[in-house]
Amino acid sequence: MSDFDPPLDRAYDPEYPLESDDDDERDAGDFTATNRSRISNNSQVPQKKSRWSSPEARPAPPELFCMKTYSRNELYPTELDPDCYPPWALSPYWPVYVSNFRLNSLDETERNAQISTYFACKGLLTRMIYIRENDDPFFRNHQSKTLLLDMLVYFTCKADADRAIRCCDRTTYYGHVLNVFPGRVPVYFDPSLTVRFKIPKQYSVEHTETPTERGFKARYGPGIVSTIVKHSECKLLVEFEARYLMNLAVSQCDLWIPSRLTEPVRKQRYLEQDCRYDMMFLLQENPGFIDMLPPENVLQDLLHGRLPPVNKDWDGWAFPKQLPDEIYNSIYRDKIERKERMKEDDSVKWDEVPASLAEEVDRQKEVFFGIIQHQQKPEETSSESSSRKNPQLLHRDVVERKQKDFERKFAMICVPNRNNARNVAQGRRIEEGPSEAISRLMPGYFQQKKFNAKKTEFLTKRKKLLTKEGVVRRNGLFFDLLRLERSLGNMTGKRANLQCDELRTGLIATVHSMGLQKRFSQYYSNFPKNLDLLHIEEPLDMLTPVFLGNFFTIDLSQKSRNQQVKGFFAVRGLSVCMVYLNESDEFYNSYLKQIKLLDMLVYFRTKEEAEKAIKCVHGLTYHGHKLSVLPGRQVKYYEPNRAVFLELDDDPTIAEGMIGQFLGSEALPIEDLNSVMRYPKKVIFLFNKTKQGKAVAQIELSAKLVSKPFPKKQRYLEADVKTDLLRKILRDADFLNEQPQDGTALRSLFAVKSLPPEEDDIGAVVWDGDYQHRKDLNEQVVKVLVEWKKTMKSVAESSKPAGQLM
Repeated sequence: MSDFDPPLDRAYDPEYPLESDDDDERDAGDFTATNRSRISNNSQVPQKKSRWSSPEARPAPPELFCMKTYSRNELYPTELDPDCYPPWALSPYWPVYVSNFRLNSLDETERNAQISTYFACKGLLTRMIYIRENDDPFFRNHQSKTLLLDMLVYFTCKADADRAIRCCDRTTYYGHVLNVFPGRVPVYFDPSLTVRFKIPKQYSVEHTETPTERGFKARYGPGIVSTIVKHSECKLLVEFEARYLMNLAVSQCDLWIPSRLTEPVRKQRYLEQDCRYDMMFLLQENPGFIDMLPPENVLQDLLHGRLPPVNKDWDGWAFPKQLPDEIYNSIYRDKIERKERMKEDDSVKWDEVPASLAEEVDRQKEVFFGIIQHQQKPEETSSESSSRKNPQLLHRDVVERKQKDFERKFAMICVPNRNNARNVAQGRRIEEGPSEAISRLMPGYFQQKKFNAKKTEFLTKRKKLLTKEGVVRRNGLFFDLLRLERSLGNMTGKRANLQCDELRTGLIATVHSMGLQKRFSQYYSNFPKNLDLLHIEEPLDMLTPVFLGNFFTIDLSQKSRNQQVKGFFAVRGLSVCMVYLNESDEFYNSYLKQIKLLDMLVYFRTKEEAEKAIKCVHGLTYHGHKLSVLPGRQVKYYEPNRAVFLELDDDPTIAEGMIGQFLGSEALPIEDLNSVMRYPKKVIFLFNKTKQGKAVAQIELSAKLVSKPFPKKQRYLEADVKTDLLRKILRDADFLNEQPQDGTALRSLFAVKSLPPEEDDIGAVVWDGDYQHRKDLNEQVVKVLVEWKKTMKSVAESSKPAGQLM
């Protein structure tokens, strides 16, 4: 906090208290209900109580400000909130949420002038003021009567919004304590210190936040309440300073029904994101909303660095400003009517709490404090009771239980009984042990068992190799099968009873038929070293790419862009080696470049890092845009019934407006949105749940369901741009020098023995190192597998009956 900011009123200050130290005795009564015994039989409206009284003279705390001088240019800021959707018209402005603000009138012009004048006296220039009125039952039933409203107040910069929260939160305005929180970021109640009170409806209007807080202070002393807000007509949320104070208040509650928070609850009743759809219509109907300014005399003072000399009649109120007269009179008449009705019923006394309400309050108190009635134990049988009383019977039960347990385990083990006459002849074999006995009865038993296990492993890996696998997995299975085939062949040659017909069409047979036994015979018994590197044919294979889509960049220059990508992944524990952007792409130059949303390939050192990036970053919101992080080499297609698309205009400005309007639709389940990807003349929205896209397409007429053939999620893969990427690596010196990783390390990785002429294909480069050997070995493995699969197919066709060959 700045040294020039006023002290926060959150703390109790005896010199300048928010309320008088000598509170009226009438405030010391039961805070949960109006004291019904004080209402007379006279039908005349009595004098209003001190809790709604007019201000009393008392000194006001001095306010010191480091006054800021605004300029005309600051009225229309250009710096966007990084967490806000950039096309959103209010993204350059910074809102705060203000509640419990006592208005003098609901007239739009008067209330806006009142709000902006209050903040101007704090040295703050306000812009737009939004009050949620349309179809809001809380505004209609409660706020419009009490004139205590909540709102979003916009400022021109983040510093002003932060200052408004520091200087205005928990201060008083016409005696009512203000709550000021961020307007876009939720602030949650502490569930261990918060109680949700349910107020009887007849008392809901008069029990607003500040009178209730004063009731707590009068009964339990100052500093008991941290935050108190009202989000609905009959629900009051109170966050206490300490747990013992919370328990004390709940235990002495008579008419309010307490409950704990079982889910996260915001202190703000609404944020900008909750009413953005209504604000979009407001901007369309009234474009002047975005030009809202304080009154001219106030604005001129702020532009010249002066505090406006206005009448601060909201200061110095010892008690909250009274309710409007018509509301106060209505409350009084309702009390008189209730009193007369209850007098007619002799079974109910006026001074007593209704029995049903008292029972409900007591029951909820027990739930709140965790008071649970212990269940009675089931009744014991006579035998159990006698066993518990007689130690000898108890010992007998234990012995019987152990005997039954032993017999159960004995039956599972099936050990022969030596005392049985039928097993005497087998005693010698039993004494010799199971291994010798089985070997005598079944010659070659263990050899057969070992052969069967190895054959099962061979058939399993053979089946896997026939399916589509990655290069690393394919090579591992290939050399595993060579080793298993040689081992099985040796076993079948020693014993005639061991047979494996699949060896006749195995990999070794194919290798010999192709004359490659000299190349692969060394791997029949010895597994190759560095098998995990056998798939690497060139330096680019040492890195693993991911496709990063919908990434907003502040600066399009190559070095700044790469550093921004590096910093984004670095905070998530990921180290980026290289970034590639296809700058020759027509869609990039005509559309994405203008809105600074880029699709690129981001390279990591290991496959694990790339998988972590896909898992942790995909679906995150960055500068208001959903990021798409997908594999950079493997194609991913859209799933059926989960994606819809919009046809876009060629003009990026018009197209982005269409996207923003679609995202602002109430029918769109924005929380289930998985990704937003832009393509030439269309944008595709992918949802998390199955059939959610189909449901959106039925509601939104402008959206169409993505159908077969399903398009690729990635706009391009490494294979599509590999030629251009290698050309930049080998012929563009700035490309490696401006990468996130040190250019020297990358140049060492991409070292070459010889380069082809510039007019030749860049793929003919000869890399420095063992890459050529790996490439040749991979090519030969592929040739063997192709020939082997042909042999397998011909054998399968020849084994079919003649009728099935047609």
